[in-house]
Amino acid sequence: MGKYYWMKMHDNFFDRFEIKKLRRIPGGDTYTIIYLKLLILSLNTDGKIPFERLESNIVKEIALKINEDDTSVEMAVNALQMLKLLEEVDGDVELPEHSKVTGNAKLPPPSRKALPNKIKKSYGQYNNVKLSDDDLQKLADFFGSDIIRNQKIEDMSLYLKSKGDKYKDHCATLMTWGRKDGFGTKKRTPKKKFDVNDWV
Repeated sequence: MGKYYWMKMHDNFFDRFEIKKLRRIPGGDTYTIIYLKLLILSLNTDGKIPFERLESNIVKEIALKINEDDTSVEMAVNALQMLKLLEEVDGDVELPEHSKVTGNAKLPPPSRKALPNKIKKSYGQYNNVKLSDDDLQKLADFFGSDIIRNQKIEDMSLYLKSKGDKYKDHCATLMTWGRKDGFGTKKRTPKKKFDVNDWV
């Protein structure tokens, strides 16, 4: 099962000493945006941004990934290192504050709600014959008319009430009973015997 990730920003984020200091640096607002982009980039890697050698160095590679210019990213990385908001470890970048501002959870299982035409409803005099809209159409086609279908449903309702029998699929049961009565089977037309008189 997959996961989804999120970034949570505390209401005092911009009041923190490190962020205030970062924003006071010339170009600081841009560096703050870059920092937020780095947090998002590292959401599903536990605060680490590995150097994949797509570029000649990690700074250029990050600039490519977050769509910022190389110079701004280099200045931002230097400022974030000074404020201990970023570390370079074995060529990779790590963000120590990552765990405080991010989270993740498992995706919920896909919904298994029945489609409208598949929902079983109650029919018959005693409301004990369970059929979907698709079942009703299938039975009408099988018996050749709505009138015969409805009569068969009433017969089943009475039978279930009197016998107390239970069937897993009422539509399939009605069709099985119908075949015994000759419904749903194509009658074969017997071949005409050769008669010499036909040629006279």
